Amino acid sequence: TTLTETANASGFYSVTFAPAQVPNADATVSVIASNAGGSSAPATHNVEVDRAPPDAPIIDDVTGDNLVDSGEAAAGVSVTGSAEAGTSIAVNWEGLFETTTAEANGSWEVLFQTVPADGLTSIQAVSTDIAGNESAPGSNDGVTVAADNVVVPTITIVDLLDDVGATTGPIEYNGETDDSQPEVVINLSDPLGVGQALEVLVDGDLDRTYNTGSNFSDEINNSLTPGAHTFSAQITDGSGGILSTSDIYLVTFTDVP
Repeated sequence: TTLTETANASGFYSVTFAPAQVPNADATVSVIASNAGGSSAPATHNVEVDRAPPDAPIIDDVTGDNLVDSGEAAAGVSVTGSAEAGTSIAVNWEGLFETTTAEANGSWEVLFQTVPADGLTSIQAVSTDIAGNESAPGSNDGVTVAADNVVVPTITIVDLLDDVGATTGPIEYNGETDDSQPEVVINLSDPLGVGQALEVLVDGDLDRTYNTGSNFSDEINNSLTPGAHTFSAQITDGSGGILSTSDIYLVTFTDVP
């Protein structure tokens, strides 16, 4: 692509190449000055072209377990991860922002002296390389803040139990069952606190709610239809905010006549 421009009285000139005119690989820029007397020899400059964005940054589990308690919040919380070496990292924790640069080995770290309000929070990080290419955001969507001395239990779906038909007992993860209302067994690391509720979800929809205790075992209320289904659980606070979530348990219901 060739562009022309007239130098000003000071000899300065400037041209702008549109994005479609910029090559996708390293290139050489040549400039020729011309006047009524003829043209100069070309002046050249080699240009490194980088149009590839870096990979999305990886964000480690915060405080090792993705649970920020009051002591950790008071001391300041480090968020760490990895990204392309030398890239600028912008970290957004629910509207709180910190920036840093990835080390030569790709590691990075920022310190948040203030943390978001209690509840389930998300951290996102974007990496920008020296050429200005911006990555897609990396995220850690499971960081629970419990800085007001609120204990947030960890949820474990221990088993799904089948008590129908010839084959009964625990249903393996991603296994099959002929029980349209299997029993869901859930253990919490700590009892539910004041205002907390455990919600059992089937295919993302609320099936059952508990307000006290730490060990639960009941059949689901709504019968399954043939096909694959997901079981999960979450703890909410008094205002409906999500404090913690379980892993998802996948089961296929087969309607045996």
